[in-house]
Amino acid sequence: MFNLIKIIPVEDTYFIKDNIPPNIKLNYEVVKLNYIEKSPFKNGDVIFLQKDGYIYIWFTKYPLEENKVYIPESYLLLKQLNLENGFIIYRKNNYTTILVVKNRQLQSQITYKGEIPQLHLKLKLLEKEYSLKNPQTIEITSFKPKYDIKDLIKFSRFDFSLENILKVTLNNISIPLSIFFLSLLAYKFLDVKYLERKKSALEEYLFQLKLENKEIKKKIQLAKEKSQFWNNFVEKELRYPFPIIVITEFAKIIEKYEGFIENIVYSPEVISVSIGLPKKRGNFIQDLLDTSLFKDIKILGSAPDSLSKDYEILSVELYVKEWIKHGEK
Repeated sequence: MFNLIKIIPVEDTYFIKDNIPPNIKLNYEVVKLNYIEKSPFKNGDVIFLQKDGYIYIWFTKYPLEENKVYIPESYLLLKQLNLENGFIIYRKNNYTTILVVKNRQLQSQITYKGEIPQLHLKLKLLEKEYSLKNPQTIEITSFKPKYDIKDLIKFSRFDFSLENILKVTLNNISIPLSIFFLSLLAYKFLDVKYLERKKSALEEYLFQLKLENKEIKKKIQLAKEKSQFWNNFVEKELRYPFPIIVITEFAKIIEKYEGFIENIVYSPEVISVSIGLPKKRGNFIQDLLDTSLFKDIKILGSAPDSLSKDYEILSVELYVKEWIKHGEK
């Protein structure tokens, strides 16, 4: 539906990894201000991830647009190949890239045009530099990237104001029928409002003319029917916030408490999720309510996390607030 997601080719990025102080949450503006000078590209941009005291940054050759999701190809390569320690040799488009992996984390990304001279010797030097034990080497020449909703949230560059969401929706819908339909919706609302203002004057005029002008009566009736149709449409289809707003705000709270999402089942009114959270999680419920997106949160059950004694798995239902309340616009 939306042309919002783009995979940045590995040969169009330059990667670095750096330590960051604990308990510091970085945003795009701060990262770009502090790291852009390390980029080899003059007019590029940055994509980054922050995790476990490290920041992973991909510098891009070209500026990136807002309200898009840009995912580095090397991130998806590492995720899908699931290499613990070693090297991924990726050949495509007359480029060869070495991805250095340690403890399932990307350490370095080196791209050459054409083949890499003395590749075996280069790998031996990298093995020593990164203290890799029994490294495995995977060589590939084709790759079909796959991503899930967690990846989209990690790399989202969205401004979630209402004005911007509507603008992005209209600018990025790729189905011609949908473009027509949303444009028609806006036009019809304006049209109906105009006809309603004319209604009282027309009714007095109709009383005087009685049955002399039946066509005007038909137009008024048609205007009422159109008004009811679009009112019903708004109450049914646009009653709740956009799903990407709700899911992203929820994910931000989960990230704040260093939790994770195991499963999510979405409907406009109720979202059912399984999440992992520390047992000491403070004001988690209040933080969710403070987003003003949820009218109620219910914890249906909990179970110990088999991977960590300090975490537990919660089954939660989130009851979404109506964006447009019944009978109001």
